[in-house]
Amino acid sequence: MDILHTPTIMLSSFATLVIFAAFFGLAWRQERKSLELLLWSSAFAIGALGFVLLTLRGDGYNFITISLGNALAVLGLAMIWLGLRAFDNQPLKIASALIGPILWIVVTYSSDYVRESVTSRIVLYSLLIFAYSALIAHEIFRSENFRKLPSSYIVAFVFATHGLLYLSRIPLILIWPLAGNTAAGTAQPLWYQLLTFELFLHSLAGGFAFFALVKERTQQRYKLASETDALTGVPNRRSFLAQLESHLATQPARGALLYLDIDHFKAINDRFGHTVGDQVLVEFAQILSKAVPRSAVIARIGGEEFAA
Repeated sequence: MDILHTPTIMLSSFATLVIFAAFFGLAWRQERKSLELLLWSSAFAIGALGFVLLTLRGDGYNFITISLGNALAVLGLAMIWLGLRAFDNQPLKIASALIGPILWIVVTYSSDYVRESVTSRIVLYSLLIFAYSALIAHEIFRSENFRKLPSSYIVAFVFATHGLLYLSRIPLILIWPLAGNTAAGTAQPLWYQLLTFELFLHSLAGGFAFFALVKERTQQRYKLASETDALTGVPNRRSFLAQLESHLATQPARGALLYLDIDHFKAINDRFGHTVGDQVLVEFAQILSKAVPRSAVIARIGGEEFAA
């Protein structure tokens, strides 16, 4: 019984990918230094192109629709992983991202058995989707930067679930085989219909989760900038007083307060200029940072005044 119309779901997934590709592309045009936005836009666009090719497949093997179409879908997922690494300022692993798509093309093109066996193709494709989904989830959990962003856990959940569901296709295809061409509207087993619908939900949730990641990082940067002294890079008066108030509320009997002032600082500015005076402030902040315990908080209160 065909509860969910597979071609309609695939069309909806295609439209979702195109919309997110456009949105991330526009965001990248406004922030050209954010490589992750370009990678995510490309990933969604490549995934959409893969969907187009997959919907054109017939009953038998065709290099363009089967080998290339699925390879583009895998590449899109791999580029999402690359985008996460760029977001986290990690080196891009281009070779690792290309291994999956290339492996798919080589195996499906060169192996007569795989070309003629839908089951073997689904097993291989499911393993590749699981592998890259696992890499995406692992990228989130291994990074301290991502743990500061609540939306990162949504990303990890969406892709970990997606990978596990695709992995479940392997025993399901062996127990409950497909019926004819999946792109032609032929009634398929219920598990295939549900997993195709999951793909649509995954595309939707993943796109919104990445937008939330970008928004949270921007908010975090603004907050950090508002609490940091632009010259020395240490916390400013506002940040120090907020942390001091928090410390007194939780551990009032523990700690010490230091107030430091650089003597004759005006004379330094008058004799050597403000550039040298600024350098003195920077070096003093660095010396102070090394002199106090790592758990201590230092700040520039104003002018040549510091506190810790």
